[in-house]
Amino acid sequence: FRRVLFRSMPKIATHAIKTKNIGFCDKISKLKLIATFFNDAHLSFAMKGVVIMSTYPNKKSIQKIANELVRSKIAACVNITKISSIYSWQGKIENTDEFLAVFKTTQKNKAKLKLQIKKTHPYQVPEIAELTLADLNKPYLQWLADSTS
Repeated sequence: FRRVLFRSMPKIATHAIKTKNIGFCDKISKLKLIATFFNDAHLSFAMKGVVIMSTYPNKKSIQKIANELVRSKIAACVNITKISSIYSWQGKIENTDEFLAVFKTTQKNKAKLKLQIKKTHPYQVPEIAELTLADLNKPYLQWLADSTS
């Protein structure tokens, strides 16, 4: 990443100097500022946060997989909460209590996460709903990235 960064710096540094985004400072300071910009840009653009949601029949069925996914750094965090669900299943309207699992991960790990949910899920037709997070605060996104790498 740094090699690519420094190869592309002269063009970007020239643009930054021309547009006065950097101001008057020595060459090393300009390069450090540009490197910081690229690191922030990499975190913001290349590292997207993803939330995967799935419902489970009971708390025990989700706790084991949630612990394993966090331990293996496929998910940074899993929130589990009891919910009431109303849905149609095999021609009947069902009213049941379930547990909603909200898995937090990165774009890089979402395919692994979905595969693990599918492999371990007790339902015949599991819900695996993906939400891509367009705007996360930088410290949380950094924690998410650190927790899944």
